[in-house]
Amino acid sequence: MIKKNQLNAIVIAGIAWGIFHHSSASAQPTGETEPVIVTATRTAQIADQTLTPTIVITQQDIQLSQSRDVAELLRFHAGIELSRNGGPGQQTSLFVRGTESDHVIIMIDGVKMNASTVAVAAVQNMDPDLIERIEIVKGARSSLYGSEGIGGVINIITRKSTKPDTTAQLFAGVGSDNTNQVGYAFHTQVKNTRIGIDAKHLDTDGFPTVTTSSVDRGFKNNTLNTYVDTKAGTTDIGLSFWTAQGSTEYMEYNAITNLNDIPVDQNFNNSIGALSVKSPISTYGTARLKLSHMIDEITQNQSSDHAKTTRQAVDLQTDLSINNNNLFTAGLYYADEEVDAIIFGTPLSDTGKYNIVKAVFLQDDFTFAANHLVAALRYTDDKNFGNETTYNVDYGYTVSPQLQLLAGVGTGFRAPTPVDRFGAFGGNPELKAETSQNIELGSRYRLDDHHSFSLNVFQNDIDNLINYNAAFMLENIDETRIRGIELGYRLRQQNWTSRIDVIFQDPRDRTTGNILLRRAKRSLTAAIQYKINPHTIGADVLATSERQDFDATLASYAIVNLNYLYRLNKSWQFKTHIENLLNKQYQIASGYNTQGFFIMFNVEYKH
Repeated sequence: MIKKNQLNAIVIAGIAWGIFHHSSASAQPTGETEPVIVTATRTAQIADQTLTPTIVITQQDIQLSQSRDVAELLRFHAGIELSRNGGPGQQTSLFVRGTESDHVIIMIDGVKMNASTVAVAAVQNMDPDLIERIEIVKGARSSLYGSEGIGGVINIITRKSTKPDTTAQLFAGVGSDNTNQVGYAFHTQVKNTRIGIDAKHLDTDGFPTVTTSSVDRGFKNNTLNTYVDTKAGTTDIGLSFWTAQGSTEYMEYNAITNLNDIPVDQNFNNSIGALSVKSPISTYGTARLKLSHMIDEITQNQSSDHAKTTRQAVDLQTDLSINNNNLFTAGLYYADEEVDAIIFGTPLSDTGKYNIVKAVFLQDDFTFAANHLVAALRYTDDKNFGNETTYNVDYGYTVSPQLQLLAGVGTGFRAPTPVDRFGAFGGNPELKAETSQNIELGSRYRLDDHHSFSLNVFQNDIDNLINYNAAFMLENIDETRIRGIELGYRLRQQNWTSRIDVIFQDPRDRTTGNILLRRAKRSLTAAIQYKINPHTIGADVLATSERQDFDATLASYAIVNLNYLYRLNKSWQFKTHIENLLNKQYQIASGYNTQGFFIMFNVEYKH
């Protein structure tokens, strides 16, 4: 168990270690470029120049981590907590800065993946090996992306080659729990056209999901990503398709024994197809059009239950550079959604099956002298429940080349789902949207090219939260307030990179006064990488305080992952991943097991 003073000691020791290495770092250039992020403003920016708290998980980070799904990768980054009902493929919830799991927008290449049935995305089915980078924006962002943008936005960018040469890649791995994976990638360019395909199969026996069972529950996932990008004159055209399909075994509740002891399984299908067009509309302007088709589907194999969301969307955006200091963005969004579901044997009412969402948004990104201001406004019209107007105003003041002060305010909302409004168990067609207001103060300090510090203080008030009343009918009856402080430190030099982030937060239900379930008041995430060719060694650390659950208090814990990469030559590399090095026994959901000591060996050939 990690006590409060022990957690504080870890933070101090980590920062002290970074300062201790200041002299050696200052003598060596990093040779690294700053990552670029698009999600914060829907336009390209250097990550350190955004006015909002952001995280960019690079391809180098992903490759070294060797995580088996996106959720496991995200949990080792600041402000993202994970709850999972067992092992790989099991039901997973992400809490960004203490908000609910349906208060974060998950996108793949800018296409929203949140299902209309439950308002969350199946991050447990998303494989990191097909990902180029992940962009995370914390805080309200409904002004740019609509419903569910209360706690943040996570945009997963799939792999695409930007090099003119042809590459082919084969990789395979074996590990604990009878885990096997194999994959293939091919990328080439013919004149102005780039073509690529990535495919992977993952199969694991897993481990017992619930603490009262000894039966392993497995997971199979087949992931495919393919694209064709071409240029016609000054116009860029892209066609892409991503899909994850497979099956998950789990334990179902048994009313006779009052235990989760019935072995069952389900099939899943998460897919997106998109057509993207980007073209200059003047010397100073650019237009972008994206047409997308999304499917989120789960089918139970031992019953007739299923849930399927289909969404066709049109996303039009224009960017106009008025001068070197002013970038104006305007856009339109249209989505046609269909939901088909049978829940516990009861079909969803036809009334809630269809929905149309329309939106218009505006944004101005303005820089003058030492000041930087970004203001955004969005009007969303939802055919089923009504309309919402949301905004963001973010401001930055550059005190010196080393120090920047930040402030921001923004609103968000979550529209009630068709299951919320028309489901057979407590559905209420009179539900209103959940709404929020987020206030943020922050600063960034760059000591030199190698050491940087960040501080963010935030308060997120969420009203009209949907919950069951005494008659077991859903109503807008709850409200929460989440206050927090984030402290971050980064070290980058020729051979070493490291980061340490600590969060102190108070995610509290203002109706009952209780701390929100499965959310910690204190957490620390850290990573360190050391590279000396042909070796790269990395470690990831996660420490969190105790959390409340429905029927228990979940103990605090700390876990360590180790990663190793050996590059034999330009073609061959070998990797090893150790998860939960110390075999820590802990829970992130009451009554459910977590991964014990796990080791995996991977080999990769690239030509």
